[in-house]
Amino acid sequence: MSNASAADEYIFDEACESDVLRKPFISKTMQVIYDSNNGVYNNQILFSTGMLNGVGKWTDFQNSYIEIPFTMAFYGTSAAGATYTDVTNPNQFIMGLKNSSLQLIDSLILQYNGTSVIQNSIFTNVIQQFKILASWTQEDLTKWGAATVTSVDSTDSFHFSNVTASTFGDGTSNNSIAPIVATPTTIASTNYSYNKGFMERLLVTGLNPNGAVNGLQTENAASSAFIAKNFYGTTVVGGGPTVHYWQVMLTLRCKDLSDFFDKIPLMMSGRIDLTINFNTFGGKVSCTQASAAADTQLQTTQWNQLAGHCCPFMIAAGAVVGGAAASSAIHA
Repeated sequence: MSNASAADEYIFDEACESDVLRKPFISKTMQVIYDSNNGVYNNQILFSTGMLNGVGKWTDFQNSYIEIPFTMAFYGTSAAGATYTDVTNPNQFIMGLKNSSLQLIDSLILQYNGTSVIQNSIFTNVIQQFKILASWTQEDLTKWGAATVTSVDSTDSFHFSNVTASTFGDGTSNNSIAPIVATPTTIASTNYSYNKGFMERLLVTGLNPNGAVNGLQTENAASSAFIAKNFYGTTVVGGGPTVHYWQVMLTLRCKDLSDFFDKIPLMMSGRIDLTINFNTFGGKVSCTQASAAADTQLQTTQWNQLAGHCCPFMIAAGAVVGGAAASSAIHA
């Protein structure tokens, strides 16, 4: 049989066959890899994908993500504790994350099959945050915004104070989280802008299972602290001041950490070793109030970068925009 006849016969047989849907993949599963720290975290987290070798499955790192538990705490330095009395800004809105969970990251070290791909370059959060701002679509923001605590800061709500302390803090700030209600007597003289992005991030992290004034809670308030991904609570340690704390599960898309993860193809073998150095911060803010009907004046008095080079969180203003009497108070 000639080659031409064999080819014709093959084409004829193919034409006579019924259509069969051919799929390169028959299923998709989620593989969980825990960190390699063994419970010891010296300002860094270690991951290795070696366990994926030899399983005979393709790995899609473009859609991989990391979840990191993160805690913020705020407390007063006096026996009276710290309270935030304004009903417009309840306790769970005292402080929150800057834009995106990337703010937790200081630098990365990445090796692929023992070869260095990413060096230990600081301020990774800054450059990767710019890439998010330039590349994310509205669909990305809708799908991943809440999970990654991403909501862009408003550009028209910045304040600057050249005095020692003000309701927004000293220096440049963008921490106003609620406008005042306009009235005929104030509408001509008051600036009503506020940081909508910061307020939206506070709504993500400020679940209040105790149901305080304006509290954000789940349907079952009694058990919400145990089922919620992010929640706020208070505690008193050793008879000291009230500690306000936020337990937040931060989601980090790997392709937002580095272009390496966005460009790497499907893999069936190969090992990735990733080291994440993170930012931690501790400081003091002086909160003074001239009278019960006066707004709180905020001033940074101590700055202590415990690890990394950036502070990942920000403190809300001591008053709503416009300086309405008795709008809020932090007693310390």
